[in-house]
Amino acid sequence: MSSISFLSRILQPRKATGLLYLACAFAASAQAANIATPAVVSPDAGSLQTALMQNMDGHEHIATDPYLQTMQAAQGGQVDAKFNLGWMYQTGTGVKQDGAMAAYWYERAAVKGYSDAMNNLGELYQTGKGTEKNYVRAAQWYRKAAESGNANAMSNLGAMYRAGLGVAQDDVQAAQWFRKAADAGSANAMNALGELHLSGKGVDKNLAHSAQWFHDAAKAGNAAGMFNLAQAYLHGQGVPIDEAAAAQWLHKAAAKGNAAAMTHLGDLYDDGKGVTKSSAVAVEWYRKAARSGDKTGMNNLGVMYQAGTGVERDLVEAAEWYRKAAEAGDASAMSNLATLYANGMGVAPNQTQAMHWYHKAAEAGHVRAMLVLASRYHAGNGVQQSDAQSAHWFLKAARAGHAGAMNNLGVLYQHGKGVKQDHAQAAAWYRKAAEAGVAAGMFNLGMMYETGHGIAHNAMEAMRWFLAAAEAGDEDAIAKLNTLAQAGRLEEYRLARSATKR
Repeated sequence: MSSISFLSRILQPRKATGLLYLACAFAASAQAANIATPAVVSPDAGSLQTALMQNMDGHEHIATDPYLQTMQAAQGGQVDAKFNLGWMYQTGTGVKQDGAMAAYWYERAAVKGYSDAMNNLGELYQTGKGTEKNYVRAAQWYRKAAESGNANAMSNLGAMYRAGLGVAQDDVQAAQWFRKAADAGSANAMNALGELHLSGKGVDKNLAHSAQWFHDAAKAGNAAGMFNLAQAYLHGQGVPIDEAAAAQWLHKAAAKGNAAAMTHLGDLYDDGKGVTKSSAVAVEWYRKAARSGDKTGMNNLGVMYQAGTGVERDLVEAAEWYRKAAEAGDASAMSNLATLYANGMGVAPNQTQAMHWYHKAAEAGHVRAMLVLASRYHAGNGVQQSDAQSAHWFLKAARAGHAGAMNNLGVLYQHGKGVKQDHAQAAAWYRKAAEAGVAAGMFNLGMMYETGHGIAHNAMEAMRWFLAAAEAGDEDAIAKLNTLAQAGRLEEYRLARSATKR
């Protein structure tokens, strides 16, 4: 008999954990393509008035409104006033926000060689605010500004190379521009260099260098650098593990509005790592992160409401936060919301909605959702029974590294359920599962060795895998060993045990 194990009907909610935040050398707010808003240069404090005074004729009547003053100076040919006017239109400072007018005045300043205007014009082309989105034009303006020595533009050009936007993707070029920007004082670039050294893209992989760049960025006030430095302390990447230090840097990043840091602080308080354990405090950090738009924080807040941890249990509230996170693209939330629909928890039971969200989660790479789909298609639970679909999702989960799915896929290959019967494939998947520690996979591999199906008959190997499965608690293997012992095959048992110990 081949062992196959499927999931129970009710699954516990899963708290998502954020991956290392990669800011791509931009500011903290991320775009949909994981490219955050480029650095935009603002006029120095008082520069609007200073620009005006430098252009004033004491015999003229000058309007006192800052916008009108700046407009008069810009129309009089003062280059920095043109830049300032562009910034006012871009940010809606003293005038109605107007991206097209911002682009107009930035370009008037840019053609006169004003590098900050070149950089900000590049940002408008990159984001499509006030101009048609054009990555090539964005990269061109960043390059002009960078070649004029503008640190923000160097960093932004590096990010364009890193992402392959408007230029051919080139991590080496990205690293070179980030290094120039960092040397010129760009904290965003320092953080980006830390990320490159962490991944080994464009530069040598060096965790110590990575941590140092994160530290430099953090000290310069960069929220993403603070977050990444905290991750380095949590995981011992280039620095000794120090959960207390990680918590301190996460607090600093959160204070600067980094939503991912808020979510991770929730994790630390929930687990009691580096801080005094408090589920109630964890809930508040998840709430702050969720309200700041962090989808992982939304999901984790839903988990706390579903479990009643740190907050009064409220399944309706849990469902609402899962929905918000799911609609924002969080795969764990999609799976959690599906489970609520499947079991009528906080929402009316709806198997169609359950399958919809399980599919969305699985297609987003969520392994647990893949397993649920495989199980439901196998049993015809809430969906038309389909061995082919069951095999499809077990294969997806197995390729994603789930050992139990490897065993179950072996069962389907062995019996030709949803796939063409193939004993060699069955044995191969059983072996993967067995070597990953799945007791059922060990037993099934032993059976393949005993019968010679899909693999050469080998009684010794069969006995060895039966023994390993029995020691892992597999009841089928225990029963099999008892049967073999009663049949007088104790010598094989003794030899297999000796081989296993070696």
